[in-house]
Amino acid sequence: MALIKRIVLLFFSLLIINILLVSATTVNASSSNISGDLPTWRVEPIDNDGVLISRNGQVQVGDNLYFYIPKSNCNSLENLFSFYTANNHPRINMLLEEKVYIKINNTSGWAKVRFIYPFLMGHSVWLSLGTFNMNDFTETLKPYDKFEVVIIDKDKFIAKEFFDIETNYWYLEGFENALSRGKNLCLSSIS
Repeated sequence: MALIKRIVLLFFSLLIINILLVSATTVNASSSNISGDLPTWRVEPIDNDGVLISRNGQVQVGDNLYFYIPKSNCNSLENLFSFYTANNHPRINMLLEEKVYIKINNTSGWAKVRFIYPFLMGHSVWLSLGTFNMNDFTETLKPYDKFEVVIIDKDKFIAKEFFDIETNYWYLEGFENALSRGKNLCLSSIS
């Protein structure tokens, strides 16, 4: 009887974990309909270092688009984004500080892998496009309603080996307002 109880408990535990993992990875089938269901922009101070602005992804909710405003220069930002992967490639940590070839809104370029963290049943990989003047970067994004990233193969790097989901996008609606709030929070922290 005790064995049956353990098996039932194990079954329900695995079922709950499975439900949580599946619900954490949400695919939005309607990419053409921007609605009130968009995740909000979060604007948060980061210790005494600066401000982090972020929004959840549309393909994988746990993947975020980040804009870091350093306290040392409230007119600049670093553009980062994260990709969760459950592939558990044995050499995933070798990507740290390496460049990965990507496509953003149909423009190709490189992103640097800044951080890799064990997360859930895989890893969260953070990539950076670099640091930019805030006004210039905002002007660059103005023509777009979303920020779409695809990790692509280049030379000996095969994206699918490291990333089970190679694409994500984030709607930019409300981006300028969030950036303004972030800059104001940064400036108020140094005065």
